[in-house]
Amino acid sequence: MSQVQSPVLVRVEDPERMNLMGLLMRGLLETTANSERGRRIVRSLRGDVKVVAGSMAVTLCFSEGEVIL
Repeated sequence: MSQVQSPVLVRVEDPERMNLMGLLMRGLLETTANSERGRRIVRSLRGDVKVVAGSMAVTLCFSEGEVIL
């Protein structure tokens, strides 16, 4: 029997100033974190990842049970 994990919190530090790519990333992460498999994957990630596309950049900060953009 698999154990149900608590939800992963996806949070934008400054939503009023977040660029479009960051808002899209938040939506993708929230959707992914809603599935059991996605929740397990996101919970296993640690550290920061910077994503750059053209003039937009977003840093994803992964910690246990939370992703901060």
